[in-house]
Amino acid sequence: MKTLLTEAQLEFKNYIAEYLEKELKPYVKEIEGAHSFPMGFYKKLAKDRLLALNFPKHFGGQEYDCLRCAILIEEMAKLSSGVAGTVTTAGMTGPFLILDLGNEEQKETYLHGVATGETITAFGATEPNAGSDLTNIETIAIKEGGNYRINGSKTFCTNASVANIFIIITNTNPEGPRKEFTAFLLEKDTAGMKVGEKFDKMGWTCQDTAEVYLNDVVVPESSIIGSVGKGFNAAFSSINFTRIILAATAYGVCQAALQLAIEHSRNVKIGERPLIDQQGIRCEISDLATEIEAAGLLIYRAATLQDRKQNNRKEAAMAKYYATNLAKKVTKETMRMLGPEGYYKNGLAATFFLDSPVFTIADGTSEIQKENIAKGLKLAKPGQLGK
Repeated sequence: MKTLLTEAQLEFKNYIAEYLEKELKPYVKEIEGAHSFPMGFYKKLAKDRLLALNFPKHFGGQEYDCLRCAILIEEMAKLSSGVAGTVTTAGMTGPFLILDLGNEEQKETYLHGVATGETITAFGATEPNAGSDLTNIETIAIKEGGNYRINGSKTFCTNASVANIFIIITNTNPEGPRKEFTAFLLEKDTAGMKVGEKFDKMGWTCQDTAEVYLNDVVVPESSIIGSVGKGFNAAFSSINFTRIILAATAYGVCQAALQLAIEHSRNVKIGERPLIDQQGIRCEISDLATEIEAAGLLIYRAATLQDRKQNNRKEAAMAKYYATNLAKKVTKETMRMLGPEGYYKNGLAATFFLDSPVFTIADGTSEIQKENIAKGLKLAKPGQLGK
């Protein structure tokens, strides 16, 4: 895969790998065991100018391309996909909506803090009755003079317990014949907004996820991101980029899990011979390695199209669908090959295995990705469910 990278991208990949070996690897067990947002490491990334990589330099970013962003998360996920997930949402994709659609006052107020780690964004779109199909959103915002009154709730809201700004998608036309989706920017401790207890999830334990309750939250009209009725498009303004980054997370996990299996097969013996001497083991590893390489090619292609500003909806969906489902397969097979050693709850193999199912759910389920692929093949109409 390295042969597909430019000299600058390869240099960046090598730098990130060395950096994480020193700054993240020694602390992974501590971070995972804390079951909370890795604030110390996050602030370290900010100090070393590794947040907001895709942001303009005016806001402290590096103006890096999608591929280098994917490389950062790929390398991070080899050590902890939970940490990779927090960095993705808080320091890369979450605040992008403000950059893309916010007004100048919103940008100047909030975006300078992304690169310094002072601005942590939570994104509220999913609801108990609105997951993959966000048209079922029930949170409403009613106009009252120059303000809006918001009522509803959000669930699986990433970074909710540590965020200081919240992007909330609402319906601003609840009485009309058609829903009108609008995005609002709310600050932490806004009256009427309450963050619930963190979810005790199966995996991604260091990525804070919680419900957000909105009871008669009154905000000025200036809190709208973009314009009234554009919230649905706003929610998906960076979705292809986000899906590529999540695919890169899965790709990093696949590589790390397979490396565990290879090392185990070399070190563990049956009789006098290591496991790797068995043809069946070698064939299985070869199969997984080939599929992992294919996943990387899909991801790097989708990222390259993103950087060229070419339509990549189908390619991003293919990368996300293939890589995330592959992560479930590779981590399961790795745990099986490690035997009892792979079953330790705090071991890397088990952590990878427990983290991997969420990859196929977040940012559009596998079924949604297949719908998007079908649309790219002109097998489905644009108005159908997949987005």
